[in-house]
Amino acid sequence: VHGFVRPGFQTRNNIKVHGFVRPGFQTRNMMVHGSIHSGFQTRNNIKVHGFVRPGFQTRNNMKVHGPVRPGFQTRNNIKVHGFVRPGFQTRFQTRNNIKVHGFVRPGFQTRNIKVHGSVHPGFQTRNMKVPGSVRPGFQTRNMKVHGSIHSGFQTRNMKVHGPVRPGFQTRNIKVHGSVRPGFQTRNMKVHGSIHSGFQTRNNIKVHGSVRPGFQTRNNIKVHGFVRPGFQTRNIKVHGSVHSGFQTCTVKVHGSVHSGFQTCTVKVHGSVRPGFQTRNNIKVHGFVRPGFQTRNMMVHGSIHSGFQTRNMKVHGFVRPGFQTRNMKVHGSIHSGFQTCNNMKVHGPVRPGFQTRNNMKVH
Repeated sequence: VHGFVRPGFQTRNNIKVHGFVRPGFQTRNMMVHGSIHSGFQTRNNIKVHGFVRPGFQTRNNMKVHGPVRPGFQTRNNIKVHGFVRPGFQTRFQTRNNIKVHGFVRPGFQTRNIKVHGSVHPGFQTRNMKVPGSVRPGFQTRNMKVHGSIHSGFQTRNMKVHGPVRPGFQTRNIKVHGSVRPGFQTRNMKVHGSIHSGFQTRNNIKVHGSVRPGFQTRNNIKVHGFVRPGFQTRNIKVHGSVHSGFQTCTVKVHGSVHSGFQTCTVKVHGSVRPGFQTRNNIKVHGFVRPGFQTRNMMVHGSIHSGFQTRNMKVHGFVRPGFQTRNMKVHGSIHSGFQTCNNMKVHGPVRPGFQTRNNMKVH
């Protein structure tokens, strides 16, 4: 170890560390170069160059170049070049040697793809090359797309040239213009826009403002403002979602109000009290009391009553925080109770109770 190492540094198996390492740094079989902040956890021969912020977690022979913000999680030989913002999660989202060049915003999900340029949140592709600027909600399979494509473009085995506006839904179909409510098609040409209250089955996308009582089934994407009472399954929702929104297997981007209940979801933005999630969720931003999660990474300020399992929490945690199998960095108030192999860094107030092989600094 070369340089200044603060308390809590724990390494195994012939590691060389160069530069300034802050508390909570834990590595195996690695070389690390540069300044690394608290919470950096890696395994299996990884090289990291540059400035890495807390919460960076990688596995299996990766190189990361540039500044990486918290929440970056990757597996299986991925190279990422440029600036990656928080919430970039590539685990089962990126497989099989993907290269991403340029500026990638949160929620980027790809398989077997090369993407060049600026990609906005919610970009989901399989086996594609996409040149140019792609906006959120873009979902394609086995395609070449040239030009600027707006949100909600969904195609299979097609070539599309030019700007495409939201609400484009096809199966080997070309759709131009606006479609009014109640319009249902298969293998057709449709011209026009789709109003609120549109009810569809079998892989339809609805874009715009959806009013309360909108009910859909089977792989629907809804973009825009969704009011309370919206119930969907297997949906991607982008924008502002109000209270009472209930989904399964959903990605939600934006501001989520109280009463939001999801399974297997990614939520980005501000989450208010009563938010309850399960199964591999990442929540970024400010989480208020009553938030209950399992198997999650949470970044930001967390208030009292936050209860989690198998999580990493970075920032300020208030009283009543209960976790298992976690790393917590920051200031922890009284009443913090943890089990099973945790590290806690910062000032800990009276009433802190821990079990099973923990370090407290």
